[in-house]
Amino acid sequence: MDKTINVMVVDDHPIFRDGLKSYLIRNPNISQIHMASDGAEAIEMLKRNNIEIIFMDISMPNMNGIEATRLIKKDHKAVKIIGISMFDDHNSINGMLLAGASGYLSKMASYEEIMTAFKAIDEGHRYFSPEIMNDIYDSNAFRKTLLKQLHMIEPLTNKEAEIVNMILQGHTSNKMAENLNISVKTVEAHRTHIFDKLRIKHLIELFYYALDIGLIKRNQNKRIWISFLFVIGM
Repeated sequence: MDKTINVMVVDDHPIFRDGLKSYLIRNPNISQIHMASDGAEAIEMLKRNNIEIIFMDISMPNMNGIEATRLIKKDHKAVKIIGISMFDDHNSINGMLLAGASGYLSKMASYEEIMTAFKAIDEGHRYFSPEIMNDIYDSNAFRKTLLKQLHMIEPLTNKEAEIVNMILQGHTSNKMAENLNISVKTVEAHRTHIFDKLRIKHLIELFYYALDIGLIKRNQNKRIWISFLFVIGM
């Protein structure tokens, strides 16, 4: 990273806020660290400060992290948010992702994992703590909500299905262009069309759709997840 980044930590527990700040302040790429005790305070602070990445607790008084994330992403689309929680609750994970968060981090994460998550989010990737990946996949409520919408859409063509498979395996646009013998511009046009066609915005929605239609085999899940976590986000 060549730039410096302004970060916000939103949590109602001062000890956790200070602890996370002590980790983040060690990163030379972080220029300022703002602190808020709930979602409402975070939104007000965002009006007065240029903040690029937010570590957002989920369970807070006054305004929780899910509602705050939804409101922030509505008015500040470029701000990247990673949910943080002590508990791997399906509803919380689903709620944060549907609200527009770029990932989810356990409060038990090590310094190294926090820095990995920070770097991934800043570079436009998604990040999920390894211990909650299975919880995300196993969440039937989240999957059903997405699939109910997606199955009303016109099916993918063979070419689109091939591109989706490569996206979820982590191939770059350059690699896909090479494999398909087409230009990078054409690959990116296909990708945009697929997301528009399925009316989705997030790669996790694409993952569940591909799994449900059989494009991803269930015995491939672990390998696909590893690639999926680090593939470039939208």
